[in-house]
Amino acid sequence: MTHLEQDLVERYLTLGLRLGRHVAGLIDAYYGPPELAEAVEQEDVRPGNELATDADELLAELPRASFDNARAGWLGDQIRGARVYAGVLAGERISYLDEIEGCYGVRPERVGEDAFAETHGRLDELLPPGGSLHERYDAWRTTNAVPVERIVETMTAILALLRERTRELVPLPVDEEFALELVAGEPWAAFNYYLGGHRSRIVVNTDLPYSGAEVVHLAAHEGYPGHHTEHATKEELLLDRRGHLEESLQLVPTPQALLSEGIAELGGELLIDGGLDAKFARILRAAGVPYDPAEAAAIRA
Repeated sequence: MTHLEQDLVERYLTLGLRLGRHVAGLIDAYYGPPELAEAVEQEDVRPGNELATDADELLAELPRASFDNARAGWLGDQIRGARVYAGVLAGERISYLDEIEGCYGVRPERVGEDAFAETHGRLDELLPPGGSLHERYDAWRTTNAVPVERIVETMTAILALLRERTRELVPLPVDEEFALELVAGEPWAAFNYYLGGHRSRIVVNTDLPYSGAEVVHLAAHEGYPGHHTEHATKEELLLDRRGHLEESLQLVPTPQALLSEGIAELGGELLIDGGLDAKFARILRAAGVPYDPAEAAAIRA
């Protein structure tokens, strides 16, 4: 990279790190130069209006750099997302829809009530009778829940199968690895803490029950071919091989985060077929879970 390009990328990373001082969890992962993070930690928290100005200056200078179109476009979109969020922190008045579009590059549309009614109708046909739809779904989920004491071994076995299938489609780093842990008291079901160096810490919140289908989904979402796969392969291909330092920051209010969630949510659909589902069924039944792949898929759909 030229000196200008290096400067722009480091200023983008610094902008993201400074935004992260305002809201816990705004930075999903950072494995870039430690000196940048250390410098930001030593500062007073920068006001949102100053960060908005920093973003505007970055956007103004970006065309002077000799990045290729794809890289320049990616950086520009990321900076624009950060700019919108900094403006919100500064008190700029903006509608919710405009904020979402400004941060993520897509404009959400309200889902009609008919769609929910149709889904409720399908569930009503699929679930065993007795009680309200909510009660029946909870009962089905509890009946099909993986025992807490079996979650780690069961999910580890499922992840091993997903990793094997993922390798057939994606050249995973040879040293990629993950650790799987149980936690409690969190606002989410599971989370991937990407640590850099092709490593992830995947945690599952035991406050909630998880059916066999949900454990399969969480494994695909957080591990293979989801967050761990995406972050590890991008680190190797973009950061390690090409020196794209901007990839070392995973910043939530940006298009990067939206794409990451899309990959994690839909990636499993590329991998999981009848043969793999049958293997999952054997693992789950060994844990005492009456897993019916067809039933689980129908209810989840």
